[in-house]
Amino acid sequence: MADPFSREREDIANKVRAAGKAFTPETIATFAPPYAALHARAAKPAIKVTRNIAYGDHSERHLLDVHVSDDKLSGRPVVIFFHGGGLIGGSKDAGGPYYGNVADFFAAHGCVGINATYRVAPEIQWPEGARDIGAVAAWARKNVAAFGGDPEKIILVGHSAGATHVAGYAFRKDMHPAGHRNFAGAILMSGVYGIDASNPPPNHRAYYGEDKSRYATMQVAGNIDACDFPVLVTIAEYDPLRFESGGYRVLAELVEKGSPLPRVKQFLGHNHITPAFAIGAGDAAIEEALLDFLGRV
Repeated sequence: MADPFSREREDIANKVRAAGKAFTPETIATFAPPYAALHARAAKPAIKVTRNIAYGDHSERHLLDVHVSDDKLSGRPVVIFFHGGGLIGGSKDAGGPYYGNVADFFAAHGCVGINATYRVAPEIQWPEGARDIGAVAAWARKNVAAFGGDPEKIILVGHSAGATHVAGYAFRKDMHPAGHRNFAGAILMSGVYGIDASNPPPNHRAYYGEDKSRYATMQVAGNIDACDFPVLVTIAEYDPLRFESGGYRVLAELVEKGSPLPRVKQFLGHNHITPAFAIGAGDAAIEEALLDFLGRV
């Protein structure tokens, strides 16, 4: 069937190509509205959302939303999405459809979707972001059956800084409760997995601290000791180099450490921010890749 939004998607793709690898607040402002328009026009099932459930003690940031399409079903996979924000910002409620669109998409495809917010620097520092990922997973293990979810089928999904935190939690045994995983797989979308100790940007100093001698043991790359689960690493065609190279670096380490068939997908015609905006708006390349991975898990 012909894509009814092909012209709109081509317009967005042209803007992506024109912007290239630039990634600034202006980039986000440019691409959020056209994708919001696609979401508004796309045919979608009714989704029930239970908002702002506390999973921890922080009244503003230890919050999550649960999205389901039919509360009469049970045993469904659970997909938990963690937004980006450069380690110092971001929210599950980023304006318009974002980022409930991600949880809506998975709920519409037979899952329980969870959209979660975590604490940010400078209020917290490493490894507290990763610990918040674990706290959400622990909440889901305990509570998601009440929403029709299977606590043995939890998939963690992070975008940008969210991917950094998901990787920081998922790939380190010392982060797992009692040494056991409480999730079944992970999707890492355009994360940063290393720290440039020679010239760390301000947001990295805010989260990882000023002691550069510790960076090598804090970063994801080089510290993977847990990878006995399915992993999908995604990279956008116009990701800045630090995101692109970081994704391949982690993929190589996963292969070296014996991860079972880690997968990588490059989203052509997308920049750093647009894949998260596009989920649920009918972008076949992105949505099929996510669902295919989910089926393999």
